[in-house]
Amino acid sequence: MLAGPAEQDFNLLMGSPCIDAGHPSPSYNDPDGSRSDIGAVPLVPPPFICGDADGSGAINVLDATSLIRYLYKGGPAPIPIISGDTDGSGAINLLDVTHLIRFLYSNGVGPICDNELKGPRHKFEPKRPGNCPTN
Repeated sequence: MLAGPAEQDFNLLMGSPCIDAGHPSPSYNDPDGSRSDIGAVPLVPPPFICGDADGSGAINVLDATSLIRYLYKGGPAPIPIISGDTDGSGAINLLDVTHLIRFLYSNGVGPICDNELKGPRHKFEPKRPGNCPTN
């Protein structure tokens, strides 16, 4: 959950349950406006291309297959997870795959990533307070 505690690097890693699990008061929010993290250094997510689910730096059919592997074959999640929400619905599901294919091959609307995933229609486990290691 921490980058390198043995080396005194206490930055949070992507996917840490300590992210957005801090004090709920908006007065303690991180610089990006999200709920505070548990820890001294807030996580700054890396920039991403909406729709680039495989992290290759480009949007193509491999992103659609990457989403299918994630949804149905236990493949790796998009990093960041939000890059796979191509229809901006707040969840990753088959509709994101079809949105991406329409964009690539039928002059459809480009990917529309929202800023937060919600709901049970994706396999991303939300971060929960209490799951953060204390040592």
